Amino acid sequence: MAELLRRADWFDTNQYDVFLIGDVPAEILADRGAGTIGTQLAAAVQRGAGVGLLAGPNNASLPRSSFSRVLPATLGSESPLRLDEGKRLYPTPEGLSHFVLRIGTDDVFERLPPLERLFPIEPVNEIVDVLAETDDGTPLLAVAETGRGRTLVAGMSDTWLWYRAGNPATHQRFWQQVLLWLGKKEDQTDDGLNLVVRPREVDRGEPVLIEVKLQQAEEQALPEGTTISLDVLRPDGELVPVLRGGSTAGVREELAETDLAGDYVVRASVVAADGAIGERVERRFLVNATDPELDRPAREQETLDQLAAVSGGTTVAPEELPTWVEELIASLEVSDSIRKKIITLWDGWPPLLAVAALLTLEWFVRKRRGLV
Repeated sequence: MAELLRRADWFDTNQYDVFLIGDVPAEILADRGAGTIGTQLAAAVQRGAGVGLLAGPNNASLPRSSFSRVLPATLGSESPLRLDEGKRLYPTPEGLSHFVLRIGTDDVFERLPPLERLFPIEPVNEIVDVLAETDDGTPLLAVAETGRGRTLVAGMSDTWLWYRAGNPATHQRFWQQVLLWLGKKEDQTDDGLNLVVRPREVDRGEPVLIEVKLQQAEEQALPEGTTISLDVLRPDGELVPVLRGGSTAGVREELAETDLAGDYVVRASVVAADGAIGERVERRFLVNATDPELDRPAREQETLDQLAAVSGGTTVAPEELPTWVEELIASLEVSDSIRKKIITLWDGWPPLLAVAALLTLEWFVRKRRGLV
C-alpha cells in the first residue's frame, strides 16, 4: 500500500493534463508524507494540471490536507441526501454560461432523470463558481481556477442514470466537457476554426483578448485566398466589424469597446477568395453592469491604516487635521546652524566686466599713440 501511495509516474504532468478522482478512501488523499497521492495531486494543480473530485461515501470524510486546500469545495456529509423520488440537477446563472454545462438546449436538464445519490458540497469562498444545484439550492457542482490549474468538485455519483434513461449522448458530452475544461482545452479543436476569448467576464471598460486561427489536417490544403473575419455583436444589437482579411495562421485582436454592460457575442468566420462564408464559430463574454469603484464607496479605514503603516506614515481624520498639524510643528526641534558659502573672485560677472574694460582701455591708449 505504501508503495502504491508513492507512484510518482501516475501524476506526471508532462504526460497527463487531467486527474479525475473517484470515491477512493479518504486516507489515501490525506497528507502522509512527501510524494504520497494527496501531496502529488496538490503539486500537480500548482503546475497547471486539472483535478476533479467525485463525491462519495468513502472520500466525504477527507481531512484538512494539502489536497483538500486546492479544492473549490468541501464535502458536507459521508451519507447522501435521503431522496425518495430523487432530485434533478439545475444549472445556476453562472452554470448556464459555463462550458461544462453547455450540453444541449435550455430544457435538457428538465428532460434528464433525477439523481438518487447526492452529496452536498460547500464552496470554500466567494470566488468559487457554483455551476449546479438542486431545486432547493443545495450546491452540487463547483469549479475554480487554482494556482496554474483548475479544480472541480462534483456532489453527484450516479449520472449513469442519464445514460440508462436513454440519454447516452448527453451523458458523454457532460463528462467530456468536464475533462476538456479541467485540461484547459474547451476552446481547442483538432480540426477547424479555433476561437479563444479571454477573459469571459470583465467589468465595463476592460479589454478582451480575441485569438483565432484555422487548424487543418496536414493533408488538407487551404484554398488560396482564404481569410478570417471577426465581428462582435454588442448587447444593444449593433454588429461591430473587428477584422477583415485576417491570416488563417493566427490572429490576435484586443477589443477595448466594452463600455456597454451585457452579453457580447464574438463571431469568427472563414471567408473564401470569392467572398463566400464557410465555417463560423461563436464565443460569448459578459461585461458586468456594476462599477467596482462604486460597489463600496464608503471609506475603508482599516485598509487606509494598513497602507499608512506599510509606508511609515499615519492616518488622520479630517476633523483632527488642525490639531495634528499644531502637534507636528510643536514636535519639531529648532537648532542653530551655520551655513558657509565660498565664492571665488573670478566666479561672476563683475570681474569679467573689469577685465574687459581694462583690455579695451589698453587697446585705446595704444591706438592713440600709434602703437597699433
